[in-house]
Amino acid sequence: MTSHRNGDGVIHDLLALGLESEPEVPVQEPAEALADVVERASRLRRASRVPVGTAGGDVVTGSVRMRLDSKPRQASLELPASDAHGPPAPAGTPRHRLAVVLAAVLVLVSVATPAIAVLVSRQSVDSGTAVRPSGPQAQPGGPPTPLVTAAMGPQACVARPDEKPVPTAVPLLPGELGLFPGRVYHRDPTGFRIATFSGWALSRVGSLVCFREPRGRRVLAIDQQQRKVTDPVVESVHLEATWLAAAGLADYARISLKAKPFTGGSAAELEYTYLDQSGDRMRGINLYLATPRRLYTIYWLAADADWPAQLDNYRNLTIAFVPAS
Repeated sequence: MTSHRNGDGVIHDLLALGLESEPEVPVQEPAEALADVVERASRLRRASRVPVGTAGGDVVTGSVRMRLDSKPRQASLELPASDAHGPPAPAGTPRHRLAVVLAAVLVLVSVATPAIAVLVSRQSVDSGTAVRPSGPQAQPGGPPTPLVTAAMGPQACVARPDEKPVPTAVPLLPGELGLFPGRVYHRDPTGFRIATFSGWALSRVGSLVCFREPRGRRVLAIDQQQRKVTDPVVESVHLEATWLAAAGLADYARISLKAKPFTGGSAAELEYTYLDQSGDRMRGINLYLATPRRLYTIYWLAADADWPAQLDNYRNLTIAFVPAS
């Protein structure tokens, strides 16, 4: 009955055939057997004084030529009838034994490589080493995050992987006004304070601070510039042009642009509408607040169909705004 033998048994037979004059070598683990075979092949090569060289991926030893391709399983062994060193070596000579040993090494590499690869893979997992994927990565469940800038205003406040929820409860500090239920204060590290909705998604795009309704279309955003503006109404015309160039709004229409009272400075309010990417009409307000050292822009954006109620929300949120001192 024909029996199936594993790779170690075949390697053992080859080693026994190629090393007839050496003591019997017991079957070893692949890594240990490889080191042992290489050492024995080196000794036989020195004894036979057969030149060994490599060229273009070929290993030439006596009358044996082996091509070691980049993939271990594609390695090939060529035994030409004759070569530059003379006729084929008779069986049993050192040159013949060296050829057999090198063939055994080639078989051993083919057998051992998959096991070594598995071992390295397991060690990487056990040590917690992560593999960084190549190329641009899309967010789970959706397309890649679009490229946005602070100059786009509220239109830059899209879903982002670095968003975090606004806290559901923020204790009031002395002197702060009480807020309606579901609203909390955001005290920004840059020094300003504004009311927003608890549970909304908070993110930053450069100097722009975004508060986005997670399952809706409303957006509250605040940007600031460290410069003095004497007339925010005049300045707002230039700011509007810069913002529109960056946001690229479809069917944009200005409703009004007027001065507004503001404690501690002056203000201008721009109201507008446009069509979003879904073809729905949106409505928003850009409130430009000029303080002695900074120019703030507060953006409010909502669906035009629900505007009367959202205008009240805008007023309740912005009335609690306090600029940096």
